[in-house]
Amino acid sequence: MVPARSSGHRRSRGLARASLVLVLLLAAACGSASSGGASGASGTTGGNGGGASGSSGLAGSRGAAGSGSAGSAAGAGGVSAGATGAAGAAAGRGGVSGGAGSAGTSGAAGSAGAAGTGGGRVGTGGAAGTAGTGAAGRGGSSGAAGGAAGRDAVGGAGAAGGRAGAGGGAAGHAGVWKVMPLGDSTTASICYRSHLWQMLTQNGHTNFDFIGTRNGDPGCSFTGYDKDNEGHGGYIVTDLLKAAGTGTRPSGADASDPYVSDARDLVTWFDGHPADIVLMHFGTNDVWNGIAPATILTAYTTILGRLRANNPNVHLYVAQITPLDPSGCSACISRVQTLDGMIPAWAASNATAASPITVVDQYTGFDATADTRDGVHANDAGSIKIATNWYDVLSLVF
Repeated sequence: MVPARSSGHRRSRGLARASLVLVLLLAAACGSASSGGASGASGTTGGNGGGASGSSGLAGSRGAAGSGSAGSAAGAGGVSAGATGAAGAAAGRGGVSGGAGSAGTSGAAGSAGAAGTGGGRVGTGGAAGTAGTGAAGRGGSSGAAGGAAGRDAVGGAGAAGGRAGAGGGAAGHAGVWKVMPLGDSTTASICYRSHLWQMLTQNGHTNFDFIGTRNGDPGCSFTGYDKDNEGHGGYIVTDLLKAAGTGTRPSGADASDPYVSDARDLVTWFDGHPADIVLMHFGTNDVWNGIAPATILTAYTTILGRLRANNPNVHLYVAQITPLDPSGCSACISRVQTLDGMIPAWAASNATAASPITVVDQYTGFDATADTRDGVHANDAGSIKIATNWYDVLSLVF
C-alpha cells in the first residue's frame, strides 16, 4: 500500500525544481557573457578599417563592451566567462580615429594642349618666295612670286616676291636690254661679240641692244652683228684710278681710240648712256704689267660705282679672265690664277639685291696655246668659247 504524500514532501520537490531552473539560467548567463566578449573583436576590425581608409577618417567604432555580467558565484566557468566580457571593451581601442587620410594630391593640372595649329598649316611658300633660281633668273622676274598666300593658310600671305633671282635683273625689266661689252683688246679685237650676237638671235633672244662708244669689227667672218662696244685695246684698267689730267696712254694703245688713261674715261664711257647689263673682261694688260691683283679689284670697284651712278639697277657680269701666256711673261699664268681666285670674293662683297654681280668663269676650258693667236688674244675657236660662256648666262635673262 502506498503511503499518502505529505504537504512537506511536496514543498521539497518544488524547491528542487526551482534550484534546477536557477542552475540552467546561470549557465545561460555565462554563455551570453562569452558572446559579449566576441563582439569586442569587431571593435578591433572596425579600428583597423578606419586607419586604412584614411580618406574618410571615421573613427573605428569601439567594440561593444561585453554585455555579460561578471557572473555570479555559480560555477567557476561563469567567472572566467565574465573576464572575457571585460576584454571585449578593451578590444575596442583599435578604433582610434584613423588619421584623416592625407588629402590626395590634386592631379597635376593637365598640360595645356599644344596650341592648335591655327586651322591649317601655313602654306608652303608663305616664306619668302624662292629667290629666282639659276644664275640669272629669267629677267629676274621678282623671284617666284612668293607662293600664293600659302595653301589655305591663315596669315600665310606669300612673301613679297622673293629677291630677284641670283642674276635676274633686280625687279624685272621693261623694254630693250642695254648690254655693254666692256674691257680691253679681249673685247675690242676678238670675235666673241660676233658669235654671241648670233647665238642670242638665232635662239630667239632678240630683246637686247649692244651699246658703247666704240663701233668696230676686228675682221670676223660674220659682220652683220651689232658692233657697239666699250672695248679699248691696250687699256690698263688701273689707270682709271688716276686723277683727271694725270693719265698717260700706254705704248700699246689703239691709235684710233681717244682714251686718256685716267678718271676722265669713266665719264666718257658711262655717263649719258646707262647700261642694264655689263659684260666685263678687264685686267689682262694689268696682269701682263705685274700690277697687284688687289689694285685691279679696286679699279673694278671704281667702274662699278660709276655704272651704278648711271643705273642703280645695273647687273654686272664679271669674267674670271682667260689664261695669259705671252712671250716673255712666264709669271703671267700664275698671276691670272691669283686674280681670278680673288674675283668671287670681290663680287660677293660688292653685290646688292638691286645691282647684282655674277662671276663668269672664262678661264676653265680655255687653252692659252690652242685658243689664242699669240698667248693673249683669242682666235676664232677661243672666241666661240668666250661667247658661249656669256650666252649661257644671258640666255636666262632675255
